[in-house]
Amino acid sequence: MGEDVDTPRPHWDHWASFRGQGEYSDPTFNINGTRSKLTGYVTDIITDMAVEWLSGRTAEQPFFLAIGHKASHAPFEPPPRHKDLFRDVPMPRPLEDEEITHRNMPLWVARQRHSNQGIELFHGEREFTIHELSVARGRYLRYIATPFAILLILMLIYKAVSHIVLPRIFKQDNLFVARRLGTYTLMLVIALVLTISFFEDLKAIATVMGIVGAAIVIALQDLCSAFAGWFVIVSSGKLKVGDRVEIDGHRGDVIDIQILRTVLLELNNWLEVDEPTDRTIVIPNNFVFKSHVFNYSNVHPYVWGKVDIILTFESDPVAAKELFTKILEEETKEEFEKAQEAGPMMEERYGKRRTEYKPKIHTVVADSGVVFSLHYVTHYTRFADTRDRIMERCAREFHLREDLQFAYPTERHIPTPEGGTLRVQSS
Repeated sequence: MGEDVDTPRPHWDHWASFRGQGEYSDPTFNINGTRSKLTGYVTDIITDMAVEWLSGRTAEQPFFLAIGHKASHAPFEPPPRHKDLFRDVPMPRPLEDEEITHRNMPLWVARQRHSNQGIELFHGEREFTIHELSVARGRYLRYIATPFAILLILMLIYKAVSHIVLPRIFKQDNLFVARRLGTYTLMLVIALVLTISFFEDLKAIATVMGIVGAAIVIALQDLCSAFAGWFVIVSSGKLKVGDRVEIDGHRGDVIDIQILRTVLLELNNWLEVDEPTDRTIVIPNNFVFKSHVFNYSNVHPYVWGKVDIILTFESDPVAAKELFTKILEEETKEEFEKAQEAGPMMEERYGKRRTEYKPKIHTVVADSGVVFSLHYVTHYTRFADTRDRIMERCAREFHLREDLQFAYPTERHIPTPEGGTLRVQSS
């Protein structure tokens, strides 16, 4: 009692105390290490606890009982039953200091009249209240200074790590992700420090937060599912900044993964080539639970592409296939070699049989001619470049040959037979 610490002192068999000067009404006691808020007036509670403890003793058992009452410490708050007991009784002032003889009393006793327990306090309660507020203000300033000093140090450390250490370890997209995760980690640590510093009963906090959290989940389902989606995205590692993805028909490069949404830099659309439109697409993170996600760069960055070339029926199909095979082998040799090296990664991660990476050509007869489908492998960021390179090479080769011709929509008129022969006219 009288100090901020109320924990049991050594060598006591039974302990009941409160912090500081406690409260007059419904005080909180530390009883043998467990804090409990009791109902009633503090003097009655202390007396009842002492009597109850004594009632369990026998005459043969020696004991020592120390009782310290809060009364009559300021502020002078009586129990409700005594509140108006002396309302009409005049309260005379005591003799002034100079009228009090100090010859027969110790100095510290004489000074008590001006202390927290002195009679002068009753007549100077305003000054005492101001003093107590000043003391309380200082105590609370010290109480909050430590956690805020810790927070300041944490933020300074994060700034140093973010701007000095991380740039030496990560580059570009990885640096952006590292800084974002660092920010989230800092926010979590700040919340933890504030919780530990300003809340004593963590079990009660956990219970309250559980109830409040359940209510929030019900009221803000989309918001909570978006947060859950972010957790799945970050923890699984199957989607990260820099990946090229297609979500709900929208294709783009991932440029940011936030707690509630993912941002894409749009590709293709009206351009009809894999080039950025410079528009951003914001998608709530709950898409991981609702949508099909196509990732062009997961596991390894090489994907298959196709070019359809239609030749006339008069073109030599054997020569055409040989030429197309040669073009694919020469123009995409480097891509196929790199894809072959990256192939085992898919088998290692998903157990999928290794793909045979070599040029493939499929043929089908269409209305306007013979369609040759040229299948090739390319890096997902160079999809359009590789396709353009193959098409330009085909155009140059066809320009030098007469046995191969590109097909285009034509009409063939077959007139009514005259003289028993058919004559075909082309236009």
